[in-house]
Amino acid sequence: MKMPAAISLALLAPALLLHGQIGDKPGEPQAALVPAALIPPSPALTAEEEMKTFQVAPGFRVELVASEPLVGDPVAMAFAPDGRLWVVEMRGYMPDLDGTGEDQPAGRVVVLTDTDGDGRMDKSEVFLDGLVMPRAITLARGGALIGAPPVLWFCRDTDGDGRADEKIEIATDYGVQVDPARPALANPERAPNSLLWALDGWIYSGAYTAKFRWRDGAWERGVTSFRGQWGLSQDDWGHLFHNSNSDHLRADIVPAHYLGRNPHFFRPAGANVKVAAKQAVWAHPSKPRHQPRLPARDVARLQAQGFHRRVRAPDLSRPSFSGGILRQRIHLRAGGQSRETRHRHRRSRHGRRARGVCAA
Repeated sequence: MKMPAAISLALLAPALLLHGQIGDKPGEPQAALVPAALIPPSPALTAEEEMKTFQVAPGFRVELVASEPLVGDPVAMAFAPDGRLWVVEMRGYMPDLDGTGEDQPAGRVVVLTDTDGDGRMDKSEVFLDGLVMPRAITLARGGALIGAPPVLWFCRDTDGDGRADEKIEIATDYGVQVDPARPALANPERAPNSLLWALDGWIYSGAYTAKFRWRDGAWERGVTSFRGQWGLSQDDWGHLFHNSNSDHLRADIVPAHYLGRNPHFFRPAGANVKVAAKQAVWAHPSKPRHQPRLPARDVARLQAQGFHRRVRAPDLSRPSFSGGILRQRIHLRAGGQSRETRHRHRRSRHGRRARGVCAA
């Protein structure tokens, strides 16, 4: 597959959707926040139609890599050295407003291939299915580490048929399995995610206190700090970056395992450092009549973030990207500057956003 020269950035729409409100009581009145007459039409769009709604900063472009029906409900992905795209599909997420059926094994991992070299995936193969709410993947040792709470699996295809026939349990505390009777215990926002193979050889996760590596013929487990809520990345100097629903970007300037060696050092400087001093996000609504321009510091605002190393712009060096949920932004931060790319998500009549994997 010919890799695009522009920035490769996954816009995993379902990963940016908010989890249903927990704690509603049967029959509880739900007051409308916006009068129905002021809500503009939001028809379901094809991926190609949705592409036209993106507004990008100068010098950037958006390209469609894959969309339905080739891929469905993508929440995590990893490019293989051969250019194929491994995608985690959380197909069981929110079948309805109450999350009915989220405990069913509808999730899977697919491998997408661009067979004609045009930059767009055209073939999908199921590598592993029967998963309950899977959410994380990274490629390692000829296979894949896959997070599907409460288990972290290492899966391989040993006979070359494209499907996983080896499934090894690496950890059993990788989040909480969905339980319809206790929905608050398995909130998708708070489960481990974002498997990251770091420069020190360890594989880290967001919202998780363990790390893993292959050593002496076996998977080794180590202890690390709890980082962020959804999303984990690293720059060229080995600093780990993460965020939460109330903070753009935080970082471990000093490796946390060094600071954690002294049990009497309760608040070590250099770990979990706030990188983004300005936290306000300004809304630029397409319909000012029903959404005033206000500085937003909403809870559940940010999710995945990452660094990119192929930006061709003189004023941007190793920029970081953060995805915004409620304000529908990709926030770009580099060298004290910030820019925003906006995607005006349009909901279908069922409340779902158009889905797809894009390169920007």
